[in-house]
Amino acid sequence: MTGMLAALVACAAKASPRLEEPPLRAIPVINDWRQIVLPLDCYELGIRDTVLVERAQHKLVGECMRRFGFTWDVPFNERDVSGVQIPHYRLYGLLDEEHAAAYGYNAGSSAAGGKTDETAAPISPDYANVLGAKGGGGTYKGMQIPKDGCYGEARRKVAEGGPAFDSSLPEGLSADSWARANKDSRVLAAFARWSACMANSGYSYRTPMDANNDSRWDGDRPTAAEIGVAKADVQCKKQTNLTG
Repeated sequence: MTGMLAALVACAAKASPRLEEPPLRAIPVINDWRQIVLPLDCYELGIRDTVLVERAQHKLVGECMRRFGFTWDVPFNERDVSGVQIPHYRLYGLLDEEHAAAYGYNAGSSAAGGKTDETAAPISPDYANVLGAKGGGGTYKGMQIPKDGCYGEARRKVAEGGPAFDSSLPEGLSADSWARANKDSRVLAAFARWSACMANSGYSYRTPMDANNDSRWDGDRPTAAEIGVAKADVQCKKQTNLTG
């Protein structure tokens, strides 16, 4: 499917009322999510650059909040940024046998019993508005609140002087390509092969996302049934080269 998606992205600029399915290149064998490379990847910030940008924005947010008289003692945690910047880890659902066997479809930290900080003090509506959590705008203590709050101001300052660029464009193109790929006859055939493989293990799902999003997996901890499906899912993806 990586090869299929690449072809679809390459043809996105040639949109017409009736889109024909693009020809495929050689389809690679993908057994690990780290092997997945898509055409738009080079237009996305990598982990190192993302951390650099987020660190600068965090500093500017603090300066803005203090200007309005608020205390800003939120430490910058690089792991909070880099920890979520894992390209394509769940792009086609699970492709990690160890994760499937240990956590099923749960995120590892949740399945392991990780908890969020429920003791954090609630923030006031004014704080939230100045920060940007409520959209910003208006005034506070006679000072004009920036558009989109201090978060918005920080983002604009970081981008100041650079060429105009819609940072959401790669994400939007990726989402459009994903939607088109899921209607491609070759992708549908790949789903059918995966579904038949799952049926051989006693599971009835039309697509990998149907298995991933099964409402029975909504609990905080994985059940034996969930782990069984997840393991079969990963095995069938590899047997049918679904992510190739």
